[in-house]
Amino acid sequence: EQPETAWLEGNTLFGTSVWIQSSQESLFDIDLSTNAIPAVEIEAGFNFNSSHDGKFYLKEIKFSSMFQLTQALNAETFEAMRKYMKEQMDRPRIVTGVWILIEGDEEHSSFCAGGSLDLKAEKIGKISVSGSGCRMSTWSFSPDSVMAYESAKIKFNKDGTVASLEIDQATR
Repeated sequence: EQPETAWLEGNTLFGTSVWIQSSQESLFDIDLSTNAIPAVEIEAGFNFNSSHDGKFYLKEIKFSSMFQLTQALNAETFEAMRKYMKEQMDRPRIVTGVWILIEGDEEHSSFCAGGSLDLKAEKIGKISVSGSGCRMSTWSFSPDSVMAYESAKIKFNKDGTVASLEIDQATR
């Protein structure tokens, strides 16, 4: 649900801004050769590589005062909403901050793999099998997209009013 105007008025601020850049690459390669079976030579190989890159500029928008938000939630106007959250919801939370995408490059990801197997048997012949393939992805996000959020657990008093808002570390 959208936040109530009464919760936002005079209680929001821009937090920090951050550039996030990620670049990852991995490579794995293995070759095997054996003649442990009499009159048979075996050669096998497998390899893969992957990469990912992305770059984003994010800006934080959040409530400036948890106290002011708690006071707004405890207004008589929201008594039915508080009762519903306390009695009908399991561990209710409220979003207290978001990270908005200001600017970002396309993200690119690729994964390639290949392998081969050669069997040579005396007086019978040779079998060779090999293959390879790649998968590539590109995606982008529109400016103003929410890229991350912070939430708080709503703790209630016995009378149904909000006692506190505890930042939820598990959903950051």
